[in-house]
Amino acid sequence: MLRFLPLADLYQEFKATDEAIAYFIHLGDHQNELNSYKILYPAFGTYVGRYFTAPYGLIFVVIGHLHGRKLASDREEVYRLTGRQRIQNSPRP
Repeated sequence: MLRFLPLADLYQEFKATDEAIAYFIHLGDHQNELNSYKILYPAFGTYVGRYFTAPYGLIFVVIGHLHGRKLASDREEVYRLTGRQRIQNSPRP
């Protein structure tokens, strides 16, 4: 029922995004973590953008794309510098 309250969906989506990325970090699945930044932040931008009219709502999608790609780039640089290997997208035992 909280989903019907204005802005409550933003909190729920933010937490879901954060938990999904934290899950991949916990698994050590760097490739899916990096992909999550690129997918989930723009998706979150669409939720924010719904509260604005069409031309202005698109701004939040663009901001989500830029922010997600920046975070992915920063994390990729950390992994490169620390020499951590990425886990391929294979099923875990």
